[in-house]
Order: sequence, then structure tokens, then C-alpha cells
Amino acid sequence: MLTYLKGAGCSLLVATILYLTTVVEFETPPGVITSYDVGILFIALFNYLGCALGFLVHAALTRIRIKSIPGSAVIFILLGLAFSMTLDYIFELNYKFYFITIAGSLVYYLAQLITNRHISIVLSFLGPLTALSFFLYFA
Repeated sequence: MLTYLKGAGCSLLVATILYLTTVVEFETPPGVITSYDVGILFIALFNYLGCALGFLVHAALTRIRIKSIPGSAVIFILLGLAFSMTLDYIFELNYKFYFITIAGSLVYYLAQLITNRHISIVLSFLGPLTALSFFLYFA
């Protein structure tokens, strides 16, 4: 379970940072209502759903003993692309969400390479706390 949570936490951290740097405009005029809080909720929800798929793919790669880091990274990039295309088909998203989803998928895989238990626990909480703090900022 910790492997899923550390990957999802890292993925959410990166997705939130990318969302803040590519989509959010911090200097909005007074009185303008933004929906950035909804965007963060959207990213958080679908991040954990996408990471569940990543967990299954990682388990399959481990089961068939694929140890190649570059090969596995390509598989996760393709998984992120397929997941973002599916979300785009359903929700008609901005093209920037493709980049966010693919980066989140790749980071999920790279987080699986971390073996230190204490770092894994910190990373499990870092993504959700970052997303929560910016959600509260925009709400």
C-alpha cells in the first residue's frame, strides 16, 4: 500500500506544481471568480485514479520481471498519454492537462524506485498536503 501512496503522493505533488505553473494566473483582477480550486480537485481525484492504473501496470511489469528503467518509463509515458486522451474525450480538457497527466504518470513510476521507508512516508503526505493547501488558498 505504501508503494501506491508514495507514487500517488509524488505524482500529485508534481501535477499540482505543473497546474500552478502552467494554468493558474495568480494576478487576477479583484472581483473575478476563478475555478482553480475545482481544477485542483479534478487533478487530485483523477491523479489517484490514474495511479491505481499505474499500480496495476507496475505490478504487471514486476511480475513479468521487466527491470529496464528506460523501457518502463516509456510504458508509463504511454500510460499517461492514454489516460489523458481518455480524460480529454470525456471532459474536453485543455492541452496542458496532457503534459500534467503524462508527467504525473512518469513521476509515479520514478517514485517506485525509492526504497527508503521514511522518505516514502513523507512523499505519501507531501502531494495531498500541497494540493489541499492550494485548494484552500483558491477556495
